[in-house]
Amino acid sequence: MDGIISPIFGHGKIGEIKGNASCEGGDVILAGEVAFIGHSSRTNEEGTRQLKNILENIGYDVRVATVAKPFLHLGGMMSIVGNAILHCHHEFPDGFFDGFEEIIIECDSFIGGNVIYTGKRKVIVEKKK
Repeated sequence: MDGIISPIFGHGKIGEIKGNASCEGGDVILAGEVAFIGHSSRTNEEGTRQLKNILENIGYDVRVATVAKPFLHLGGMMSIVGNAILHCHHEFPDGFFDGFEEIIIECDSFIGGNVIYTGKRKVIVEKKK
């Protein structure tokens, strides 16, 4: 299924995901001028390539990481909490978090990095078993 990326307000389109490409919203995390994209079973190589091109064309610094098992998408591995990045204990490519403060948590769940930020550097996380 082809997808159109369009502005929330207005009527123009800024790009399309075409052909055999697949992209899932949980594999895209925007943080200011940086776009983090996860390459996963839900966002294939062609989807990653097309989305990267679209986001770079509108000014994002795009950073791509492979989503490791048991995670389903990038959102299970990391979240934005305030001006920092919280992520599960997992290796990311060198420079992936440049310019951000990293808060690393231990997790054994496929949604461990998917947290709710309440403000004042506090988060709601899944309880480790």
